[in-house]
Amino acid sequence: MADEHLTPPFRERNPITTQKHRHEVFWQITVPVTVGGALLLLIAIGVVVAYFTSTGDIAKWANTSVIILIVPAMFIGLVLIATSAGLAYLVTRGLSEAPYFARRVQDITVLIALRINKVSDASAEPFMRVHQFTAAVRALWRKPT
Repeated sequence: MADEHLTPPFRERNPITTQKHRHEVFWQITVPVTVGGALLLLIAIGVVVAYFTSTGDIAKWANTSVIILIVPAMFIGLVLIATSAGLAYLVTRGLSEAPYFARRVQDITVLIALRINKVSDASAEPFMRVHQFTAAVRALWRKPT
């Protein structure tokens, strides 16, 4: 009976965090270890084959090595071409939509400028009235020529 009080009650795991944890474990641990192991296995096979083959097949293995080196570059090139095509499409689409949004931005900017001018005129008006009054008083005291 004393042991029942010492053990904490079983709590169910949060399914959302458990799924997120499994996803992270897969992408951060399982995939890199698997890819690294496959690469090490390929390198080991290449070393064993190169060690046990005769020197007469060097051209054949050199051509195979060149193919293996070109494939990742081709994949990267394909990704870059697809990215460039996607960006070209987005720029074309953006240019067709730009006049509408540019007009809206211009209208908003004009509205803001008009309101700023109205506020600045209202704030300058008291000073202008004072200067106008003092100019009128000076004009009265001036001698006619």
